[in-house]
Amino acid sequence: MIGEMIVVGFWGSDPTSSGARTISSWLHDGLVGGVIFFEDNLRSPKAAIDLMQAFREAAGGLKPFLCVDQEGGAVARLRAERGFEPLPAARSVATLSCRAAEALYNRTARELNRLGFNVNLGPVVDLALNPDNPAIEGLGRSFGARPEIVIEYAKVFIEAHRRNHILTALKHFPGEGSANVDTHHSLARVTEIWSPANYDRFPN
Repeated sequence: MIGEMIVVGFWGSDPTSSGARTISSWLHDGLVGGVIFFEDNLRSPKAAIDLMQAFREAAGGLKPFLCVDQEGGAVARLRAERGFEPLPAARSVATLSCRAAEALYNRTARELNRLGFNVNLGPVVDLALNPDNPAIEGLGRSFGARPEIVIEYAKVFIEAHRRNHILTALKHFPGEGSANVDTHHSLARVTEIWSPANYDRFPN
């Protein structure tokens, strides 16, 4: 049961790679419950489908979490130059109408479903409060600085994925958008910018 709560990454881009064979073995034995895919794992749509199928078969009766970060823009593991659907960053999407955003996210969610994914690790619901933030504002990963805008477009993202049977995960609430460093690489203090008052309009 503990193993089934663990999601792991691997090296390789086809089912015969040593990394993929190890993952298949772990899924078969119930040592892990899911896999996260990065750009190096996803060389083409067919290669992605083959990996998904191999991992599902290895898991037997269990349904593994097959996860990807497909936010759009800089954080898109499925790259257009490799034959996948393009998706703009959240900041760009928020300049569109909700109907146009819905069309984009429906297209992405349909593609994820077709490839065999069942989890998209998004949307980002950080508020873009710090213009010097390298990991959120610097990459255009937030829908904006206003809670009502973030709520509106995050809802569009989530509902499009739900319609296509893809789970989502809100991140990195609260405070990442207030940081002045990339928290992948160092610790950040957000106390000078972040305030609970910024989030009063988020539903409980």
